[in-house]
Amino acid sequence: MSTKRSSAPLRPTHSGRTETPQPIHLLLLWEGEPTRTVLQAFLDDSTPIELVLTRAETDRASPARKPHREAPPVYLCRVAIRRPGGAVLYLRIAEVDWLEGANQYVRLHTGRRTFLVRESLSHLEQRLDPRQFLRIHRSTIVQLERIEQLLMESPRHRWAVLTDGTRLKVSPSSWELLQQALEATA
Repeated sequence: MSTKRSSAPLRPTHSGRTETPQPIHLLLLWEGEPTRTVLQAFLDDSTPIELVLTRAETDRASPARKPHREAPPVYLCRVAIRRPGGAVLYLRIAEVDWLEGANQYVRLHTGRRTFLVRESLSHLEQRLDPRQFLRIHRSTIVQLERIEQLLMESPRHRWAVLTDGTRLKVSPSSWELLQQALEATA
C-alpha cells in the first residue's frame, strides 16, 4: 500500500524523532504488530500506544459506522433471442420450462417450442432466480414450478417429470437439493 507523502517539511518531536504531517488514521488500517511499529514511529513518548490502538478499535466498531449493504440481486426476467432477418424475440423467463446446455449454447424449452441462445449454461444459471430454477444435472436446469413428480427407478436412474410429461434426468448429487427445493416451494 503506497501513500503519498506531503511536501511539508518533517518536524522534530520533543523525543528527537521526526514525523510527517500525515494523519494517524491512515496508519491505523494495518492490524497486529506492524501497526504497533508504525505507530511508535509517529507518536511521541508521552502518548501510550495502547490508548491509540484501543481508540482505533472502538472507532471501527462504533455503531455510527454503517455496515456495507449489498444491493439485492437482480435476476433475469427476459431473454433476447435473435431471429433470422434481424428480428429480436423477448422471451419471458417465466415461460421457460427447462434449459438444456449444448456447448456454448442453451436450448430454452417452452412447451412445444425450443429456442437456441448463444450463452453458456453456467452463465445463464447465475442470472436466474435460485428460488425458481435449479440445476438438476450438468446440462439441465429446470423451473421448479413445472415439476409434477420425482421418480427413482434405481439409485442411478432418477427423474423429474414435468407437467407436460417430459422426463429429465436428475444427478445423484442434485437429488436431495431438488427434494428440499420442492418442499420449500410447496
